[in-house]
Amino acid sequence: KAGDRGRTGDLQLGRLTLCQLSYAREAVESGDAGRGRASFRVVRGVLWARLCATKFQEDDRVSVRHVSEFGLTPVAAGSDTETQVLIGPDQGPNFALRRFVMQPGGGMPRHTNTVEHEQYVLRGRARVSIGDERHDVKAGDVVYIPAGTPHSYDAVGDEPFEFLCAVPNRPDKIELVDC
Repeated sequence: KAGDRGRTGDLQLGRLTLCQLSYAREAVESGDAGRGRASFRVVRGVLWARLCATKFQEDDRVSVRHVSEFGLTPVAAGSDTETQVLIGPDQGPNFALRRFVMQPGGGMPRHTNTVEHEQYVLRGRARVSIGDERHDVKAGDVVYIPAGTPHSYDAVGDEPFEFLCAVPNRPDKIELVDC
């Protein structure tokens, strides 16, 4: 397996070590047309197979779940607002996917985040402030909020406002603004 160490301390990739790969490369570069090229092709082929096997192992984390399988958690700074982490850093290596639900009249106060937000509105309507601009958003709208930009939400209408929010899996510092 990749990451194993042999008796000599060489990093092993299957039964091949980096030392063997280096030997094969040097043989090819030095013009040893016989064994060196063939050895390098075999090593390269085995490494490619190992890389593909690793990719399939990473894909073992594929998951399909219904939204009802995730608990809703109240948003501390929000009013009548709950969230669900649908895909977290333990599953998605680059982004987290969250769902927010705001009851009519609910919302979140003006705040900043150190990470950007990509959002898709599922249902309902809200007045979203981003920087100095106000936007009335509804189902089907897509919202982008750059990192560090003050923003807030106020759910309007008679039905809950729901949206999906994707954020990078990086540390996020949230600061309330003008509260």
